[in-house]
Amino acid sequence: MMKFHLKFLMIGILLAVSLAGCATRRQMQELSLEVRKIRTDLESIRADNARLDSLFKSNIEQSRKLNADFAAYVSRLDDRMQMVEARLEDAVTLINRATGAIESRTVSRIPRQIDADSSSADTARASGQIDCQKLFNNAYFDFVKEDFKLARQGFENYIKNCPGTALTDNAQYWIGECYYLQKDYDRAQQEFEKMVKDYPTSEKIAAAKLKFAKSLYNQRYKTKAESYFKEIIKDYPGTDEAQEAAQMLERYK
Repeated sequence: MMKFHLKFLMIGILLAVSLAGCATRRQMQELSLEVRKIRTDLESIRADNARLDSLFKSNIEQSRKLNADFAAYVSRLDDRMQMVEARLEDAVTLINRATGAIESRTVSRIPRQIDADSSSADTARASGQIDCQKLFNNAYFDFVKEDFKLARQGFENYIKNCPGTALTDNAQYWIGECYYLQKDYDRAQQEFEKMVKDYPTSEKIAAAKLKFAKSLYNQRYKTKAESYFKEIIKDYPGTDEAQEAAQMLERYK
């Protein structure tokens, strides 16, 4: 009887161990499946994170590009506004220097009596059959069309054929502007410097000095440019040129 109970107990123990072994293998399989699922989820999360990171970086680059494009657009608008304002100044110059409207007429070589006031204001005065006003207008029209090379040649032609007339100094200024807008800052610097030297009493002298300083700045002669910005603020207080010079000085901070 004792042997029977012992045998039954051994069978029970073996059955329990067998069942425990089966349970353990099943649990191991379940755990293995869970680990694989977790790994799959992690890989999916990593992939989503990589896509989000790429999208974020792309958005940053797009934002930077949009900001740069907007800044460039504002700068172009500012340049065009300055052109319009400068053109209006040209008109005021003509009005101030002439009595009445400026004559656009062809001048022949026939001798005539000319008083000092009319000679300084006569934009059509030149040797030969030359309409100086038309020369200037054509050059400025090319400038507005942004054909800066042709405009520059036109202004140079005006200065050559119509020296000492009402818009000679303005033509010199626009030659500098042509180079400046083409980003040829070295030549722009030279032309604005010539403007300042040859026409010190011109109404556009402050504008020429400002563009001279900005040409230096764009060539990385920032220390020298800074002194000219300060000089403009001192010599031309309350003007648009002084205000822009002050804005340029803000870049030094």
